[in-house]
Amino acid sequence: MAEDIHKNIGLRGVIVGSSFTSDVNPDTGVTYLGIPIFDLYDLDVVAVYLAMINRNWPNAKQMAEFKDDVVRRRKNFPLEICDIMNAIPEAHPMEKMIQGLCLAGTKRGRYTTGRPQFLEGVKECVAWMPLICAAAITGKRPAVPSTYQSYGQIMADEMKMSSKVGRFLDQFCTVHADHGGGNLSTFIAKAAGSGHVELWYALAAGMIGLYGERHGKANQQSLAEILDFHQRMQSSGKSAKELIKENFEKEYPMFGFGHAVLRKEDPRAKIFYKLAEELIPDSPLLAVAKQLRTGWPEFVEQVANPTRAKEGKSQIQNPYPNVDQVSGAILYELGFKDPRMFTVLFGLARNPCIAAQLHHEAEDHVPLYRPRYPYTGGVKPLPTGAEYKALLAPSA
Repeated sequence: MAEDIHKNIGLRGVIVGSSFTSDVNPDTGVTYLGIPIFDLYDLDVVAVYLAMINRNWPNAKQMAEFKDDVVRRRKNFPLEICDIMNAIPEAHPMEKMIQGLCLAGTKRGRYTTGRPQFLEGVKECVAWMPLICAAAITGKRPAVPSTYQSYGQIMADEMKMSSKVGRFLDQFCTVHADHGGGNLSTFIAKAAGSGHVELWYALAAGMIGLYGERHGKANQQSLAEILDFHQRMQSSGKSAKELIKENFEKEYPMFGFGHAVLRKEDPRAKIFYKLAEELIPDSPLLAVAKQLRTGWPEFVEQVANPTRAKEGKSQIQNPYPNVDQVSGAILYELGFKDPRMFTVLFGLARNPCIAAQLHHEAEDHVPLYRPRYPYTGGVKPLPTGAEYKALLAPSA
């Protein structure tokens, strides 16, 4: 049947809306407002957020005014929510961040009638996200800066790390700021927002999606794989190419490679490799990552795809590194030894742009999300006699 075409495919490739902030092109990669990410990663991520809110790049005057607004809004940050976030110390940092988003919505209060006015919430999100994320990672109240500080500066200061780390975190945030409208966390948040829930709760819904194993742990998995390759290379004396062959024969996945849309090396991966050469040039983990960067695509072309063709299996379409392949290794070498922090940092970067997309959809009167799920279960007859009576409510 024609209606079965999209059955149980996770809406992959199904156009359900449009994004006014960014795009992911199979050949050129991620762009923000039409500009390639490689031209943007040195921008203050707050400039990116302002551009996403206004759907246009700000000028110097607009940027200065927005920074002043960020400082003012940070002074109104409800620090008491940090105490509640951290009331269960053993909670995962993502669980703390998600709770912080909900509590921010509780403190802010809900609009009363009609179409939601998300713009104020978006601006608060830009101002408050590094404070919420710092609290989620450190387990304590952050110091609210009295002057403008970037996302990376706040996070590095709260974690007692160097300005070099702060600079990298700024670049990390800009690279991860947006990724179209169809990735899981953004889609979930926009679906929730279409029901006219308070902005912060919609963001929390999106972050619950990000928290899942299949969405937000990619750079953690890539780091684990690099650490594993390094340990095995040290203990066995085997080369990365030999271990790639072993992994393929055992049908182990190669993390940090491939992309749902891209068909070339992710430009964001190129950015992180460039930064890795500047920040951690002598890292043994970087050395392993570089061998995997070239080794896996070569193996796919020479061995994996020919083998899969003989077995009647589909070809590996994109064996090239994606944004997660080396970013986790950089974070690890810079001092983020608990990989659970990585997803919080991703949420730090992504939430304001999700919020901007929510704002745009509210302004553009996007209707309540309601995809169709055709029923395919057939008719299941009810039991009869005593079996049926066992199903009745006590009062029947």
